[in-house]
Amino acid sequence: MEQSIEKSALRKIYLRLLPFAVLSYFLAYVDRINVSFAALTMREDLQMSAAAYGFALGTFYWSYFLFEVPSNIAMEKVGARLWIARIMITWGMLACATAYVTGATSFGVVRFLLGAAEAGFFPGLVLYFTYWFPSYHHARIVSGFLIGLPIAVAAGAPLSTALLGLSGLFGLKGWQIMYLAEGIPTILIGIVTLFVLTDRPEQAKFLTQDEKAWLGRTLTAERRAKEEVRTFTMWESMIDPKVLLLSVNYLGIVTASLGMPLSMKQIPSMLLHSRRRLSSSRTTRPSKARRFRSSSTPRRHSRPLP
Repeated sequence: MEQSIEKSALRKIYLRLLPFAVLSYFLAYVDRINVSFAALTMREDLQMSAAAYGFALGTFYWSYFLFEVPSNIAMEKVGARLWIARIMITWGMLACATAYVTGATSFGVVRFLLGAAEAGFFPGLVLYFTYWFPSYHHARIVSGFLIGLPIAVAAGAPLSTALLGLSGLFGLKGWQIMYLAEGIPTILIGIVTLFVLTDRPEQAKFLTQDEKAWLGRTLTAERRAKEEVRTFTMWESMIDPKVLLLSVNYLGIVTASLGMPLSMKQIPSMLLHSRRRLSSSRTTRPSKARRFRSSSTPRRHSRPLP
């Protein structure tokens, strides 16, 4: 009897939460990599150097780092439904605001605010899953949730380049259209979050009373078993050697998974630009050897015939 209740409850929870999580993570990752496509034309339109553009991109991760832990503490206090909706709505609005930046300074400010708005989204969803799933389902739900990453990488490129090709529509540049088209859906999904997510299982209307009771008993037993081993304060958890080691490991992961997509799009265009400059310099300037021959060869003066 209890096994059938478990299967029924988890099936409903998976169907309720997993599609939303995959879609929201897809939008989050597309938002992170679309700046690399925008750089192909945005830098030239706003007269930004590669160094200034890269610095502005980095401000996103400064604020994301600073506000990630406070954001998750706030989610615990306010509730997952309201806080995740707030994250998505504000980050969508700032993504749209990026379409109207006028230079490196305004771009850096908007990127910093965007990082602060989006901070805590990924760990917040992982924390939210612990409210709904027993520990033996955590790896399964997180792996299913991360499906959004390869989908975003595969679909983000053709989507962003197609939007860049709409330059001139409504009097906007292609990169402006791209930011707006990829920011507005995030705002809409953030609004939908208010109606889809539920803070705790005991508040879920899509579960029966038996399913709520089973899930509540299971999660409470797991929590008590963990607390009997040891409890950590927030500061102790942040300086724990295992946490620090995992942080270093994750640093390597995101350096590759985000650093390469942010820079790879610009490398071919930079190489092509350098090649064109080199070709033009060769055609417009005589070589050193030619100049040397022309300067060292004595001039022959014609003499009148006797």
